[in-house]
Amino acid sequence: MKTLLLEMGLFLGLLSALAHAGDWYIAAPSDCSNNEPVIAAFVALLPSSIPVHAASTSTVYAQIGIAPLKDIEGAGGERILDQLTLDKSKAAGYKAAMMAVADSYKVPYFVDVTAAVYGGMALSPAVGTAVGLVFTYLLDRLKEPAAAMTGFSAFIAEGGELDRRWKVLKTKDNGYYLVSSLEYTVSVGAEKRRFITAGCTYPVKVDVSEFQTAGPTNNKIIKPHGNAWGVFDIEDNKWDTTELKYFEQDEQFFYFYEDAIENDKVVGENTHRISFVGGPWQYKPYDSTDGKFKSFVAAVQAK
Repeated sequence: MKTLLLEMGLFLGLLSALAHAGDWYIAAPSDCSNNEPVIAAFVALLPSSIPVHAASTSTVYAQIGIAPLKDIEGAGGERILDQLTLDKSKAAGYKAAMMAVADSYKVPYFVDVTAAVYGGMALSPAVGTAVGLVFTYLLDRLKEPAAAMTGFSAFIAEGGELDRRWKVLKTKDNGYYLVSSLEYTVSVGAEKRRFITAGCTYPVKVDVSEFQTAGPTNNKIIKPHGNAWGVFDIEDNKWDTTELKYFEQDEQFFYFYEDAIENDKVVGENTHRISFVGGPWQYKPYDSTDGKFKSFVAAVQAK
């Protein structure tokens, strides 16, 4: 757990107030290659542009908007988002930190740095393994070479580059995971080498600013309005009376409660769920006898 938090410069005492008890990513496993000094030295120089939160003392998740998540997914499923070229001082400090690592930690590396690193990676069953999904994939499945820390440290110099790569993965239920890969790239004569110094996998909390229905007519925008989420009628150019109270998200849907009112009295809570992956807006009345959701709108686009 401490390693997972160090990867983003967080601490064990920092708990996120952004999660809800029923959110799927709260109970989903996280995984990290386990070397705290290596991760801490990298993060001190290059913080992440994608935040990671501790929802409790045992659960960690990444948080990203649906648009940038789709951007990564559309770019072959992986993208380098954070980069830093080391000056003389930073290179010296980073090299000293790596040389101080005392265990038998080994670092996978590539000679062809233009290739996609994680093109064939799949989420199951590696999540939860002790050595970490990233190194399991690189060392055991791809049979990539690995350098001992002393050998890796010799390549650290002014002009070398720290990169943080993000890879999108999905569960069997289409829940999003992000792999965070901490990398160092350096020119060696006419070639370049990319060392993978650490890697973590996180379930993802997806942020959505609004949903828009995608029908031929009568389209709506569902977005925060006051203290809840409201429904804006595009054709009538006004808010309707619907008030939706967000309570959780699963792998594909945001869930909302709506007061069921009869004869000016609240008699229960209807449940709505709205897809953030292009699926439907569905509805289940408070007095449903079969407990099943029924489609209200066939397709919704999340932004």
